[in-house]
Amino acid sequence: MSFPFTVPLTAKEVITPTSTQRCPLGTRGATADGRIYHYAKAGETALTKGLLCTSLVPANSWSNATYAYLSTPFLTAIGSTSVPVTSRTLQFSSTGGATLTIAKDYFKDGWVWVSGTSTAAGQQMQIKTNTVASSGSSGSSAEVSVTFADGHYLAEVVSTADWFSMVKNEYDGVIIATTTTAPTAKFLGVPNCKVTASYYFWIQTWGPCPVKAEAAAISGNKLIVSSTSVAGTIAGITASTDQEGTLHLAVPLGQTISSSAQGTALIASHNILVHLTIDP
Repeated sequence: MSFPFTVPLTAKEVITPTSTQRCPLGTRGATADGRIYHYAKAGETALTKGLLCTSLVPANSWSNATYAYLSTPFLTAIGSTSVPVTSRTLQFSSTGGATLTIAKDYFKDGWVWVSGTSTAAGQQMQIKTNTVASSGSSGSSAEVSVTFADGHYLAEVVSTADWFSMVKNEYDGVIIATTTTAPTAKFLGVPNCKVTASYYFWIQTWGPCPVKAEAAAISGNKLIVSSTSVAGTIAGITASTDQEGTLHLAVPLGQTISSSAQGTALIASHNILVHLTIDP
């Protein structure tokens, strides 16, 4: 089944989570008033409306820190040390020799890419499905097969010289942003409703959105960043010397809509209207 590049959304749809998946994770949606959303799945903890959320911290296994390589049994089965172009299925063995278990479809809607230094490096394919992977015991490599999403295939031959990495879809397992001063996961957006754990929903990434402020007033017409004091809330960058702003300047999340010319600072610990600029 195919989906349009941008799904038209109603006001009701953006506040109605579901227990079943209705379109691929990461699908872009838009309301008639211009707000932008992406389709996501909540993690193992419920999400609160108006709180900033991030992706899960990427696991090292099967990523750049612990890469994978083409499985010997797989190459034996196809009778070659390389995989030809247009192939849509690959089987990998992990490196690192650590016990590793991956559930079926753990990487669904995620990505696999050639991550080494060969001439084939840089290829990227979306994952439609993956098999269960388990190394069984420490010291043995885990193996997993992946099938690419429709329309994705190898554009260049890969071989035993190539390294591969995989990662879950960034919108799979959404969590409330932590208060760390050194973010290790991508800021995704803000839900417009309460989301039950493991439910699917539309997370707002662009446009006017009420977001909860930290326990310190934010003056109007300011760039906003993730708070380092209250999880899921935002803070304002008040000056180039603002320590919090300095720490987060690389990831500004939007701007307050209310102007400082309107008088007092925006109220602390309340939801304030912000124009999000995370993903257009």
